[in-house]
Order: sequence, then structure tokens, then C-alpha cells
Amino acid sequence: MASFMFCVRTRQMLDVLTGDVAITAAGDVSDGIRRYHDVLARLAGRADLREDPTKYEAVALLLAAPGSGRRSHIIGHYPEEGSPLLFSEFFSKLYLQYDQRFVFAAPDLESTTRRVEWHHESPLFQDWPCHEYEPRLSSE
Repeated sequence: MASFMFCVRTRQMLDVLTGDVAITAAGDVSDGIRRYHDVLARLAGRADLREDPTKYEAVALLLAAPGSGRRSHIIGHYPEEGSPLLFSEFFSKLYLQYDQRFVFAAPDLESTTRRVEWHHESPLFQDWPCHEYEPRLSSE
């Protein structure tokens, strides 16, 4: 199984070279980022081990804007809805392929291949900062 997540630190067109711009002065995604999206999209979507070996089971493109201090935030309006590169779908696609190959296809190995769940009362999730990803929690 293979996955690929690429995070671009966004820079606006102010005092940087045009090739380094991710977000234009008008707030739009640059043409270079759109072209990169289109290239990455062609690598996404492998659903079976016997499919195209040059593709990945899950691919995501993130645009991250520098924030205050050390924390950045993900720009949520790009990639647009329907793109195969959405971060919000990255882990579910990857886990689906894992389950289909290693859990459902080999039930005798479930004790080894079953994915671990987080305890639903774990303090880690009290102030969960990553709203784009929903962790797998146990029901107990």
C-alpha cells in the first residue's frame, strides 16, 4: 500500500517570486498549484493491488497558511469538493484499502491486522485541533 500527502506552505504574491506563489493577491489559488493538483490527481485512486502500480491508494494536497506562533492552519477551500486529493478523505481511503486487503481478505489474521482504536475518553481528544480528520474511537 502506498499513500502520498503533500503540504504546500502558502505564500501570497507580495514580495516573492511568481513561481513561489500559492495564493494570488486576490486570494485565488495560483495556476502553478492548480497544475500541480492536476498532476497529483492522476496518481490517485488505486483500489486494488493488481491495478496500475504507478498510482497510490490515497493522495492528498494540503495548502497551509502560516499562523501566529508555531501553528498554521489548513486552507479549506482548496482542493475543491469532488477532488480526489481532499485531506478530509485521505485516511478513510487509506484505511478502506487496508481493511479490504488485510482484514476482510484474511479473517484468520484479524488479531494481527485489525486496526487499533483510540479510547473515546482519551485526553488527546479533549482539545482536538485537527477538525479535518476524525480519529477512529472505540465505543467503550
